[in-house]
Amino acid sequence: MKIVKSGFMCASLVAGVAASAAVLAGDKVLQGPPSNPDDQFRFMWDASYSVVPDLAQKGFNAFINGPDLPWDVVHAKAKCEEQAWAAGLRKKLDDYQSLGVGFILRMRYGWDKPSMEAFARVRRDGSKQPKHIDASVPAYLDSVREAVRRQTRLVGDHPALIGVLVDSEMRGFVEPSFTPENAAAYRAFSGKEVPQATNGRNPVHWSRREDFPKDRIAPDDDNLLTFYRWQWRAGDGWTGYLDMVSDVFRENCTHPVLTMYDPALRCLSQWRNIGPGISHINHWTYPYPEPYRVGYDIAELQATARGIPGQKVFAMVQAISYRSVTSPIGEEPPNMPAWAKEFAACKYPTTAPDIMQEAIWTVFSHRVDGIGIHGWDALYDNGQPHATYQSYMCTNPETVQRIGKIFGEVGVPLGPLFKAVPERAPQVAVLESCAAQVLGASIVYSCHRYFNDVIFVADAANLSPYVMYDDEIKAAGIPASVKTLILPRAEVLTRSEYEAVLAFRARGGRVVADSTLLPALKADATFPLLKQEEKNLLGDFDDGVVRKAQNAEFRDRTVKSVAAKLKAACAVNLYVDSDNADILVRARTWRGADYVFAINSKRMAGDYMGPWHRLLDKGLPNAGTVTVRRSAGAVYDLVKHMAVPFTVKNGVTEIPVSYDTNDGRVFMAVDRPLSPLVLTRKGSRISVTSPDREAMIPIRIDGLGAKPLYAVVKDGRWSRDFEGVDKASVTVMNLADGRSVSADSTMGLAGTN
Repeated sequence: MKIVKSGFMCASLVAGVAASAAVLAGDKVLQGPPSNPDDQFRFMWDASYSVVPDLAQKGFNAFINGPDLPWDVVHAKAKCEEQAWAAGLRKKLDDYQSLGVGFILRMRYGWDKPSMEAFARVRRDGSKQPKHIDASVPAYLDSVREAVRRQTRLVGDHPALIGVLVDSEMRGFVEPSFTPENAAAYRAFSGKEVPQATNGRNPVHWSRREDFPKDRIAPDDDNLLTFYRWQWRAGDGWTGYLDMVSDVFRENCTHPVLTMYDPALRCLSQWRNIGPGISHINHWTYPYPEPYRVGYDIAELQATARGIPGQKVFAMVQAISYRSVTSPIGEEPPNMPAWAKEFAACKYPTTAPDIMQEAIWTVFSHRVDGIGIHGWDALYDNGQPHATYQSYMCTNPETVQRIGKIFGEVGVPLGPLFKAVPERAPQVAVLESCAAQVLGASIVYSCHRYFNDVIFVADAANLSPYVMYDDEIKAAGIPASVKTLILPRAEVLTRSEYEAVLAFRARGGRVVADSTLLPALKADATFPLLKQEEKNLLGDFDDGVVRKAQNAEFRDRTVKSVAAKLKAACAVNLYVDSDNADILVRARTWRGADYVFAINSKRMAGDYMGPWHRLLDKGLPNAGTVTVRRSAGAVYDLVKHMAVPFTVKNGVTEIPVSYDTNDGRVFMAVDRPLSPLVLTRKGSRISVTSPDREAMIPIRIDGLGAKPLYAVVKDGRWSRDFEGVDKASVTVMNLADGRSVSADSTMGLAGTN
């Protein structure tokens, strides 16, 4: 694998932090936002600069934006416009630097209009695919390479420029391009001809192939499967395109930068659809009807990133909602809210505050490098006419306030901890079979939705599902910690997948599947598909108003029913669980410390989008008990910074929880109460030590600037040099137990207050 530069550090607000230029080669680095390289990113995907200062106050530390260069700049026709573009952007970059936040430049050369005509993809019948570029054409790549080089050189020396969004969305509808050049490339790769059983994005379904095995075990070298795998990894050209743009951008920046691509899950369930040139992959989730569905998207992103050692994961939540799904125009419920009348034409209103809150808590519970929000103009008034404007509109200003609150109270103080603590070894894994996806003719717009609509209920069942692709099974096998393997929509498997499942079962593993399972396998237990369960429950539910299949209360009941059946089928003694189906739990672990997230998902139809009964948009009070299969000696609430009550029974720790709405909690469970922190100062060197080496301890440091700095004591130590603080008084707070320790410049050592 080639070495790729992907660490980054802006002109530092925190001096002395080194960033590596070879993250994907395996080097250890501190990589993060400019104001705190240990932190997670909290980024806004596309935002008017008018709202950036307010968003920075709310905890955002990076922003993805244009401005885009004119289309014809790609073709070197507008040198003067380049200079004007650069001057305008550099002024904005100065402003970003003064705010202490980073700027990620958005490029869109994959949507270059002249290139869509000049390098269009070709269907089998010879017709062109409108708006779809064949990114494998050398002339197209040459034009983009030059455009990126020129553009980056104009601003690539500015320290506020921390990365690039290489491109976005152009793979959503891509079909194979049937040109002689692509046919020759596939022949060189496989030694075979392009199969006849394909004419577009989806090949023919396995049931229409006379030669297909009756047991539905496909050979690993099935030509149709091989072609589509190759198509997404190399044939359509986009993987090479993304690597090329990333490399050119890095080469023409004067400092290390990140490169990213989204949406990363509009590709097949396999490794290396997105190559090593991309340091960060991102995907966005519409957090309805279930806000926790973002968790399964994250699991898929993690599965994707395991194919490129060192590749990092972002997760993004949509601040916009499709009104057609949540609150359809033309439907006027009896208690229709005022916003729907004021914004009568708006097709993309603001995501409900409680829905957003639960989704953000779900992201926090997973190990990711950053959390993003999309849709600034659904959070702020964009100045468009309320009655007639059809696109994004701020129909609920409370949502951005809620984002600021949860970032300020949770995301900012605990961001370094959330970034640092790894996932637990999985007990339950999900195999997303690329063969089932391809040969089942289900390469849909958002490819992974084929599996997601089945298996996101695993999160509702507190199973903390670990997603695997067959690439991982071939490379490393099924993790030894896995007790149950879920096979969603496994109507086809390859021979190697099938044999891996048999080997897993031979070692005592349990196999759970839905009704689509291939005949060569027999599951140990089954669970129903959502649509099957809807039919089972229809006779028990009828509100007489909204069609049952579109009723949020009925949907919630159906999901919970499937989750309960899936949980029973998996038959795993879960490491963390709750006694309340509406309290979703997840644990991450480092050495002797467990970090337990407990999120209240109890909601009702409120007065914002609830009147349409398509969405349960209002959080409700709830209470229950969270269990952890360990004997804890102390449990701390990391948001309230205090020890909390718990009991231990038969080696299981029980933690009572209660909520006023669909909020979250994060607890740290350890073997014994934490010892006091020790703060040491030697000139500009600040050190914090602890004898509790089995836990990562989140800390807050005051006295180093206008804002506190947040960090993590790991391996019993945290230390850093800070210039210009020799005379300052420094205070460090343990964010687990709430105790503080202070020292001024005359003190070499300080104990706890």
